[in-house]
Amino acid sequence: MAISRRERIFLDSSVIGGYFDTEFEEDSRRIINYARQSRITVLVSEVVVKEILNAPARVQEVLFSIPSNAIERIELTPKSLPCVMLIF
Repeated sequence: MAISRRERIFLDSSVIGGYFDTEFEEDSRRIINYARQSRITVLVSEVVVKEILNAPARVQEVLFSIPSNAIERIELTPKSLPCVMLIF
């Protein structure tokens, strides 16, 4: 029996905020909806969480609408920082 793993995607605050931006909403909504359906696992850093907590309520609700089994929190450490920086 093969074990399938969900894809893991780093979720930046711009993807969450892009949910309401006409320029980015199509891609942002696709990613968020995949996460809501637990088709992917989103990786979220503590920096992203802090940014979203300072965002308007409707942007916060986008993050809160993703089930906990589809979110993996990434702790920023000296070891993980170079990996996260590669994304930017």
